[in-house]
Amino acid sequence: MAAIYSPMRRIWPLSAIVSAEGAQLRRLLEMTDVAPNSRCIDLGCGVGHSRELVPAEAWVVGVDRSPRMARHAAAAGYRAVVLADIGQLPFATNFDFALCIGVLEYVAAVDLFFRQVAAVLHENGYFLCTISPNTKITALRRRFGPLLYLHRPEQMIQWGEDAGLRLVAQRYYLTQISFLFSKQCAAD
Repeated sequence: MAAIYSPMRRIWPLSAIVSAEGAQLRRLLEMTDVAPNSRCIDLGCGVGHSRELVPAEAWVVGVDRSPRMARHAAAAGYRAVVLADIGQLPFATNFDFALCIGVLEYVAAVDLFFRQVAAVLHENGYFLCTISPNTKITALRRRFGPLLYLHRPEQMIQWGEDAGLRLVAQRYYLTQISFLFSKQCAAD
């Protein structure tokens, strides 16, 4: 998949879609107060395309379960790439920021995943994630690609709240719905 996905991202119209999605995600990141030298975790980092969303000075750990994807991601500027399932995070370390871009449609138990994310975030940390909307494009992906789970936006927000994450912003785009959450302080 890595050998096909990266070159395809550079071909129009996918290149235009990827560029617009990246711009939308960067606008959401601008809403945070995460410092440039923050500690970040990129969950389901794949070949490392999400790394470019955070400042170069950030201390970023990538997590992916595919050895092949992890090898590609290692060259993308991560501090480390950990081979693990994002549903069973092997961290006791706290992070200032978590990313999960283009991955949650492959995760059945997103409610449990949100709890894992909340457990590795500092209080007042942020979580940026995306899901695929229920569109004709997603229907084609579901028909001809791997198993995809469609999560409704209201489910995502509820699962976030149940895990102690507050919705900061939500944005819709043709191929993804983006969510920015913050971890609530104990006093909130």
